[in-house]
Amino acid sequence: MLRLTEIKLPLRHAENALQEALFHTLDITPAELASFTVFKRSFDARKAVIMQVYIVDVALADAALEAGLLATHAGNPHIFPTPDMAYHPVGHAPASLPLRPVVIGFGPCGIFAALALAQMGFRPIVLERGKSVRERTKDTWGLWRKNVLNPESNVQFGEGGAGTFSDGKLYSQIKDPRHLGRKVMNEFVKAGAPANILFEAHPHIGTFKLVKVVENLREQIIALGGEIRFQQRVTDVLIEGGPDKQHIRGVTVLDQVTGQTHELQADQVVLALGHSSRDTFAMLHARGVNVEAKPFSIGFRVEHPQGLIDRGLNAERPVAILSENSLEHALMALGFGTPYPVSSLHGRGVGDLLDAITDSLPVPDGGPSEIEVEEDEEPRIFSIAIVGRPNVGKSTLFNKLSGDERSVVHDMPGTTRDTVDTVVDTEQGPVRFLDTAGMRRRSKIDEDTEYYSVVRALSAVDKADVALLVIDGSEGITHQDQRLAERVDAAGCPIVIVLNKWDLTSTEHKHQVAAQLERKLSFLPDVPVHRTSALSGSGLNKLL
Repeated sequence: MLRLTEIKLPLRHAENALQEALFHTLDITPAELASFTVFKRSFDARKAVIMQVYIVDVALADAALEAGLLATHAGNPHIFPTPDMAYHPVGHAPASLPLRPVVIGFGPCGIFAALALAQMGFRPIVLERGKSVRERTKDTWGLWRKNVLNPESNVQFGEGGAGTFSDGKLYSQIKDPRHLGRKVMNEFVKAGAPANILFEAHPHIGTFKLVKVVENLREQIIALGGEIRFQQRVTDVLIEGGPDKQHIRGVTVLDQVTGQTHELQADQVVLALGHSSRDTFAMLHARGVNVEAKPFSIGFRVEHPQGLIDRGLNAERPVAILSENSLEHALMALGFGTPYPVSSLHGRGVGDLLDAITDSLPVPDGGPSEIEVEEDEEPRIFSIAIVGRPNVGKSTLFNKLSGDERSVVHDMPGTTRDTVDTVVDTEQGPVRFLDTAGMRRRSKIDEDTEYYSVVRALSAVDKADVALLVIDGSEGITHQDQRLAERVDAAGCPIVIVLNKWDLTSTEHKHQVAAQLERKLSFLPDVPVHRTSALSGSGLNKLL
C-alpha cells in the first residue's frame, strides 16, 4: 500500500473529491485503484479558508504498480510506502506457567498491560484498590451531589483511572514510531468506541461511552483467562536477594471489604500506579525501589476571544492581537482599576478574582468572628425526576401523580421546555416531582432553547433521589432510551423504569418489550419495572 499525506480539500468538499485528489496526485485511472482508507483527518484553520487535511492509505488493483509509482514520485515527500502498523506481541506464555503475573492498578496503563498479557496467554491477576467503573461512578457522583467521599473509590481510584471522568481526549504530542497508539485505538473500537477515533486528528470518547468501553475491555481480559480483583490494596512488596541482585517474589494485599491481609506470590509484577497512589510510592521508596522524578516541560498559553480570532481571519486588514500583558496595560489606562484576566471555561484566574472580591467586602465591627451564617432550616424533601424521550407521556404522568394540571400536555414533542416541580403529600411524607424536558440525541437538537432545556433536565437528574425513566411501551426500547438509562445510571441516581402507554400495546408486542428489557437494558439488572397508562391512571398507585 501507498501512503499519501498533506491532501488538502475545502471544508465542505464533494463526496468524491478525495478520491479524485488521489487520481490526480498519483496520476492513475479509477480502474487502477482498488481501495483507500483515511488514516488521519485534521483541519487547517490558520487562514480565512479552512481546509481539511487528509492522510490516506491507497491499495492498488495491481500491487506490482507500487514500485513504479514510488519511483515516479521519488521526489515527493508526501508519497511513500504505508508503514507496518500491526501490533506484534513480544512473546507468548509457556505451556506451564508456575506463577501468574500480577498487574497493580486498573487505569489505562493497567488495562492495556493486562490485555496485552492476556492476549499472549499469561492469564494476569489485576489488583485494583478502587471499585468497578459503575460502582465507582456512583461513588463519584455521591461526592459531587452529596459531599460524601469514599477515599478508595472516587475520581482518582477505581477501574478506568482518573481519565474516566475527564473529557475523553485520546491524543498526545509524543512520537510513536512503532504505532503502538494504533493498537490502543483498535482495541477501543473493538470494545465499542466510535470508529472515527481511528482517523480523527483529535479523537475523543465521551465519558458515558467510555464507561461501557472500559467494561468491555475488562470482559475481554476475563474471557482470555485473566482475573480482576477490586478493592484490593497492595500494602507491601516481597523482595528477595542482596543489594546487588534482587527479585520480586510477591505482594502483600489488603482486602478492603473484609479487612484481611494476605500474600500473593508472583515473579513478575507490573506497577501501573496512578499519580495519586502516594502511599504506594512511599512504600516502594522505603523498600529500596529506585524512584526518579519524571522530567516535564513548562510553557505558557495565551488565549483570545473567539470573536477577535474570527475578525482577524475574515477582515480585509488583520486585527492586531495583543499579548496578555499589553492588553492588561491597555485596560488599566481606562482608569477602572486593576483588571483580572480570567477564563470562565477553564477556571484560570478565577481564584485571584474571588480573592479580590472577598478582600473588598466590608468587615463587621467586631471582626470576622461576628459573621453569622443562617442555616437552612427547611427540611429536605425527597425528589423524583421524571425523564425520558419527547412525547412518551412524562407530563401526563406528572399531572396524574401531582393531582394538578401543572404541565401543558400536547402530542407535539418538545412541549415541555423547562423543569416543572411540585410537592405532593403522601402517606410516607412530602414528595417533590420534577417534570423534565424530553431529551433527544444531541445531533437532533436544533434550537438553543431545547439545548438549555436538556441541560436543566440533566441537572434535575443529578439532584434527584430517584429517577422515573419513562419509556413508550407501544414503541419499545429505543437506542435513545438506552443512552438516557446509561446517563441516569452514571449519575448514581436510582432508576425506576416506567413502561407507559401499556394499554396500547398488543400481547405479542408486550413479550417483545420484555425481551428488549433483558437485552438492551442488561446493565440495569435489578431495576424495578412498572407498566402504566398515565392517561387512564392505570398502574399509578403501585408505582407511587
